[in-house]
Amino acid sequence: MDPDRIGVIGGSAGGHLAMMIGYSSDVPKLEGTGGHAGVSSRVQAVVNLYGPVDLTTPYASGNSLIIRFLGGKTIEESRTRHELASPISHITRDDPPTLIFHGTIDDMVPIDQADRLAEKLKSTRVPYRYNRLEGWPHAIDLAEVVNQRCQRLMMEFFKKHLLKPWCRIGADPHEKVLPGCSPRCPGECTGARGRGRIGPTCGPLQNGVRFQVGDACCAAWRPGQAAGPGALHAVVCRAAAQPSLGLALDDGPF
Repeated sequence: MDPDRIGVIGGSAGGHLAMMIGYSSDVPKLEGTGGHAGVSSRVQAVVNLYGPVDLTTPYASGNSLIIRFLGGKTIEESRTRHELASPISHITRDDPPTLIFHGTIDDMVPIDQADRLAEKLKSTRVPYRYNRLEGWPHAIDLAEVVNQRCQRLMMEFFKKHLLKPWCRIGADPHEKVLPGCSPRCPGECTGARGRGRIGPTCGPLQNGVRFQVGDACCAAWRPGQAAGPGALHAVVCRAAAQPSLGLALDDGPF
């Protein structure tokens, strides 16, 4: 499994969990102690289907299901708990792109929840796409026509954000990752700054070296001289092979 190409999907309560995974990876209190401590909890894409976003709103704070979920504590008794369990509370500029589906007549999770999410992502400048489906209720994807649309858009979304073919950075640690790059690739490939593990070479390169990092073949060089682990000018990582999505995209009726 490639930890740099993970997307999460959830509907309703599962949508809430998917967003919590996507937005709270930098919240130490929510990190836990299980799993693989040496691997980041960050994911690269989030799909939310009609999930609760803000548990501090009147809809959520008065909802008996949500109160039970939060250990029986009302917002008056523990606002901190409601805020901590609200995905919207954790959104920051570096969070993963998000795809949203929500029906406008949802009477279980009001459309206002998705509206709030879209507004927050927009103001924080996190890439997102909002499918606000007019006249559809909760569990919209149970209808075949909506399900087909959801599948098509999700496959397009994951293809765009998970199948990144390359990334490039410079020696300056403050240089921004170019659009379309995996944010972790620079940290794994900049051997010049001691942050990466340079694996076996995988081919010659004029004035430089090629080396293997995970499933990527990386190139490093410094113009005018031979490059090595201590003299990297820039790094380009190109995936050794593009995995198949295993599902053809269907344009559907929309």
